[in-house]
Amino acid sequence: MLGALQKAAYDTGSVRLNPGDMLLAYSDGVTECRNSEDEEFEMGRLSAAVNASRGASANQVLFSTLGAVLDFADACSPQDDLTLLVIRRSEGTMIERSPSHSKDFSTPHRGPTSVGRPKKAERRGNRSK
Repeated sequence: MLGALQKAAYDTGSVRLNPGDMLLAYSDGVTECRNSEDEEFEMGRLSAAVNASRGASANQVLFSTLGAVLDFADACSPQDDLTLLVIRRSEGTMIERSPSHSKDFSTPHRGPTSVGRPKKAERRGNRSK
């Protein structure tokens, strides 16, 4: 849950997805989804489901993985959300950008993060009367 806590701290960074690379983000509801034997789907099954879709499009990986989770759960309804995000970098050519146009996020940054509207005085700027 992002933005809900005023003094939350987040690690930040960046990673380069090379052509053909895939990123899969998921909620804990995916790995904690249970079947009628009260077994969890867990990371091993998630990895196997994603690996079975190797080379497929992001859309195919998304629905194939979600199908594997729901097949595992069988008649049991998920007790939590099932959130999956799949991003696949196309096989096209990679364009290099000059360093002046990109920020270096290679070192994680921890710091306070506050979400909300600025105070009235901050929104108006420095107006002199």
